Amino acid sequence: KYSIAADYYEKYLQKPAALSNDALTKLADCYWQMRQYDNALRVYKLLFPMRNEGASTTEQIHIAELFARNGEYQQASRWLKGILGYEQKGKVYNEKKSLDKMKKDSINWKVNFLNINTKYREFSPFELNKTLFFSSNKPLLAKTKAFEWDGNNFARLWKIPVSSLDSGIIIQKSDTLSAKGKVKTANKLAGLYEYGDNKQKSDAANVLVNQSYIAGDLKPIGSVVKGLDKVRFNAGAISVDKNNHFYFSANYPKADKNGVNRICLMEGFYDASGVTKIHQLPFGDANSYSVMHPAINPDGTLLVFSSNKPNGKGGFDLYYTQRKEVNQSWDSVKTIGSDINTAGNEVFPTITPNGFLYYSSDATPGLGGLDIFRIPLTDILNGKGEPEHLSYPINSSGDDFGWTQDSTGTKGYFTSDRLNNDDNLYVFNYIPTKQIKLPNKSF
Repeated sequence: KYSIAADYYEKYLQKPAALSNDALTKLADCYWQMRQYDNALRVYKLLFPMRNEGASTTEQIHIAELFARNGEYQQASRWLKGILGYEQKGKVYNEKKSLDKMKKDSINWKVNFLNINTKYREFSPFELNKTLFFSSNKPLLAKTKAFEWDGNNFARLWKIPVSSLDSGIIIQKSDTLSAKGKVKTANKLAGLYEYGDNKQKSDAANVLVNQSYIAGDLKPIGSVVKGLDKVRFNAGAISVDKNNHFYFSANYPKADKNGVNRICLMEGFYDASGVTKIHQLPFGDANSYSVMHPAINPDGTLLVFSSNKPNGKGGFDLYYTQRKEVNQSWDSVKTIGSDINTAGNEVFPTITPNGFLYYSSDATPGLGGLDIFRIPLTDILNGKGEPEHLSYPINSSGDDFGWTQDSTGTKGYFTSDRLNNDDNLYVFNYIPTKQIKLPNKSF
């Protein structure tokens, strides 16, 4: 119940005599867990005024992440120095040439902000039969119990026809959101991300959002997916095979003896009436570790997911299981190869129609936060290959994750919290640069 704890710690720390490292440590962690990053960095600076002296490994990683989110890469690099598993990321943060290389395809991408975003969190899109599914913790019309982790609502699964989506309101660096919420329009997404340590404010200070987002309009955009009413707490991060077998993440019905409620994988069947035949998959352990973020191949014979099961390489790693036919049981779970898993977290895998695995990592060198990578499935199964980092403006200094695309790979959707540290949905179009043929003559 971080939202409640943070309020108590703030009140306690207002007393001069009460200032203590223990209270500051717990307050900073509350803000980190709730993803209130500006507040987290404020408290961490009070806790460690003399750089990383006395900071734990976890705190150093968190602080480095917070500086990276603000584009202060040299600061981030200093905080990662000497941390096992983060050496390469810290090195890249300190090399402008390496950072510049990650923008190599910027001209080929067009990225727009979707009209279905609200002041709540919209994330984990999945496109199926011209319908976009996504998770959101925006309020339902009926009152429901709040998620005491951060004081917001539980996330539910929503859907909307792709034809109803609108990306006419687009973010641009030069546009600003005034105190009165005035909206401007622009032609393309550009400049949300900046290099260099002289950046004074986060991307949130230089962005434009649509009227629904500004007003926090509670008018439902889309509809809740039926059939998940009995799924307690959060539901989302779906994947569907060609036979409409429907996979998603959900909380276990009960917490363990210490009050920890972990995440499991569920399967059902989807049609126009909703999700039916829901049952839990035989992975995970309610008393020990979570399994989440399923990614199924079109044939329903390969399942990739993220888990923090014991003896992994980092926090959450990617695993997979196979079967020859959809009516057979799953084989034993195996760790994803090709050095994809790191000391950090590998999460939100997606298997695309053209045979790639997309996923996000927060320890593989990138632009900050969770960055999106991809690798051919054949490389993963053969234990070879190297993941490819998607360039800006897909990746940013914030968290970028939850990829989905059409069969051509030229249009799709993803999640990013580059705006106000808030998960929003973005639509992308990939347009390869046309080759310019020069005249055959000397100058």
